[in-house]
Amino acid sequence: MLGAHNFINCARTNADIIRGYALLLGIFQGLVTAPVLLFNAGAIAVFDQL
Repeated sequence: MLGAHNFINCARTNADIIRGYALLLGIFQGLVTAPVLLFNAGAIAVFDQL
């Protein structure tokens, strides 16, 4: 994410800015769809058994 932000800040043309925001959008979409481990009572019980 920091790399995409740096890319946008260092952009010299409008096309570079658009490319940077497209990169940032791809990162955000990846984060939204990434599976996240649950940390509820059921997950705690599973981890305790390991």
